[in-house]
Amino acid sequence: MTILLNIPPLLSDLIVILGLSVVVILILQYLKLPTIVGFLLSGILCGPHAFHLVAIDHEVEILAEIGVVLLLFTIGLEFSLASLQKLKKAILIGGGIQTGLSILFFTGFAYLFGYDYLPLALLISFLCTLSSTAIVLKIYQTKGQIKTQHGQVILAILIFQDIAVVPMMLAIPMLVGETENMFIDVAILVGKIIGLGAFLFFLSKYILPFILYRIAKAKSKDLFVISIMVICFAIAGLTSYIGLSMSLGAFLAGLVLAESEYSVEATGNILPFKEIFTSIFFISIGMLMDVSFVWQNIGQIMFLSTMVMFIKIVATNLACWTLGFSARTTLLISLAVSQIGEFSFVLAKSGEEMNLMPIEIYQYFLAIAVITMMITPLIINFQEKIVYGLIVKFPMPKKMRRKLLRKPKNVSYHNISREMNDHLIIVGYNLIAKNMILMAKKYQIPYLVIDLDPDKVKELSLQGEPVIYGDAQNDEVLHHAYLSNANVVVIALKDTEIAQKLVHHIRKQSWQTYIIVRTPFYKNQKELIDAGANFVVADELEGGFQVLSSALAYYDVPAEEVENFRSQFAQGLGQKENK
Repeated sequence: MTILLNIPPLLSDLIVILGLSVVVILILQYLKLPTIVGFLLSGILCGPHAFHLVAIDHEVEILAEIGVVLLLFTIGLEFSLASLQKLKKAILIGGGIQTGLSILFFTGFAYLFGYDYLPLALLISFLCTLSSTAIVLKIYQTKGQIKTQHGQVILAILIFQDIAVVPMMLAIPMLVGETENMFIDVAILVGKIIGLGAFLFFLSKYILPFILYRIAKAKSKDLFVISIMVICFAIAGLTSYIGLSMSLGAFLAGLVLAESEYSVEATGNILPFKEIFTSIFFISIGMLMDVSFVWQNIGQIMFLSTMVMFIKIVATNLACWTLGFSARTTLLISLAVSQIGEFSFVLAKSGEEMNLMPIEIYQYFLAIAVITMMITPLIINFQEKIVYGLIVKFPMPKKMRRKLLRKPKNVSYHNISREMNDHLIIVGYNLIAKNMILMAKKYQIPYLVIDLDPDKVKELSLQGEPVIYGDAQNDEVLHHAYLSNANVVVIALKDTEIAQKLVHHIRKQSWQTYIIVRTPFYKNQKELIDAGANFVVADELEGGFQVLSSALAYYDVPAEEVENFRSQFAQGLGQKENK
């Protein structure tokens, strides 16, 4: 480690933890284990309780918190205030019952386990009730399942838990008798929440559309990225200032931006930052585990970890049954939220500072939290097989099995975005694109337009046309355009260099999509074909032929002769360009 002595401490810590995680994750990839497990394991190895390669510095904790903020921000960008409105039943009823039952069950379990001091039992129940928003949503986002029925209900439960952190934080001083007036504190908090809601509504309707339009008009990617980051952290900082969690604020910031046409481009630009910072978060969680303490108390820790997950699964099952979900959906949701969450560490630290939590219980909590977090990626990866084994293979009458696997009735948690299939994607809105849209409508061909000009996007949006603001080289933009399902992509841009890059990028994403490219000059046809285009239309070739064919038609030259001349004209132009 002496080679790192002259490097600033934060930079040297980052080199060590990220370098170690690269090695660990490469090994785990061969074992087909999730990446998150690799980050947690890397944290354990380099933390103060194992090889002590780095210290848990305040700077690392800040970077980890940024990771959670960016993760929740990108999740918010995938939704909108209108779509979240559809989840209000799942948030209020599902999240409320799940959280309430978990607190009740864990308080009773703590009493049975010997902690019959009510304030301590309640604190333990708070710690065990919260689930990991960062881990669960990260996995579901990676798997592309966040908009599935169970994915949306999981999101709803996690949103309620994030909100519940606030009253839990207020309750801890009350448990030890250090609050002066509970009703005044609650009233102030409610007022702040109402004020925040009003401010965000005004921001999303009147301020942000104007600001983002001006930024997009500048056509500077750097300016756009910086502006999005400022909006994210400003709103997250505001929620932190009024006593709510930063992650909840980041989620709300994402929701606000999701209302605009710039959300897809914003998501694609933020993702690289999110990945690196969330990685540091998972590593920082792993650093907390005291390996020697776990080894000395392995039996009790594994028993308690199992009981924590079991109790949360039972509480979540009861909550989901009230919403009318099938057994399959209920089990998928229950397995996903069965771990202890990152906000539990904040509550535990608060309880420790107020001398409500003994150091031994704190160590048990850390061990159980990290173990349940490490198990979660494995459970979610194999949850379909687990559910299949529990329902399909478990001995029961066929009628009961069909009932358990039935699709839920009267539940409207379907995909928010309607998926497109066999459609036409038009990159660049111009006269060619306008004519293509007219033809697509006439022959009932599904289509959408991608463009980086905010004026054109606004024009199409006001007309009710399917349009995405963004750069077609952005993977997130292509994902939202359902490129893998598209039949044809037409690149109607004038800039051949950009068109060539687009062709190459699209071809890497989808080998079967038919790509048509427009280029000003015939000489660029070959390089576009080489890049992966199926058909290239050159303006000078088509324009020149139109002039010649019109002249020949005037002299009553037969159409077959005109077509032959077209071929000779193209061949002659090609030979000229190749000289």
